[in-house]
Amino acid sequence: MIEAALYAPWLARKKMTVKPSYLDDLEQAWQKYVAPVWAGIPLSKISQQAVQAWVLAISNGTFDGTAKSPSVVLRAHGVLASLLDDAVKAHPLAQNPARGVELPRKPRRTKHAYLTMQQLIGLAEASGKYKPLILLLGLTGQRWVSVTTPCPHFFKNLVKKTKKARTE
Repeated sequence: MIEAALYAPWLARKKMTVKPSYLDDLEQAWQKYVAPVWAGIPLSKISQQAVQAWVLAISNGTFDGTAKSPSVVLRAHGVLASLLDDAVKAHPLAQNPARGVELPRKPRRTKHAYLTMQQLIGLAEASGKYKPLILLLGLTGQRWVSVTTPCPHFFKNLVKKTKKARTE
C-alpha cells in the first residue's frame, strides 16, 4: 500500500528539496486526487490501465464532477508516479505502472502581438505629450523600467547640483 510505506518518506524528502508553496501543491494533490483512490490498494494491484482511467477521470470531470486543467492532472499524476518510482527502487514493484500513460498537454502560451509601424505612429500621435516616449519604447524595444528608472549618474549629478546650490 502506498500510504504508510511510501508517502511519509517521500514527503520528508520533498520537504528538503522543494519550495514550501510547491510542497503545499503536492500535498493537496495527494489528499484530493491520489490518496482517495490509491492509498488503500496494494502495489501489486495497480495497473497501467487503472492509472490511465484515473488520469482520464480527473481530466474529464468524472472523478469529482469538475473537469480539471492539464496542470492539475499532471501534478496529481506526478505525485503518484514519483511514489511508485520509490516503490520500484525499493523493489516491491518491478516497473512503475504510472509511467507510459497518456497525459493531457498544457496549451501553448499565446504569441506576443506587435504593433505595425502605422499602429505605433497612430498610438504615438494619440498620446499627446508622450509621443516621444511612445516612439522610443516602440522603436527600440526597451522596457518601461529601463526608460523611467534614473541611472546612477543621475544621482551623482543631482548631488553635485545640490551641493552647488547650498554654497551659493
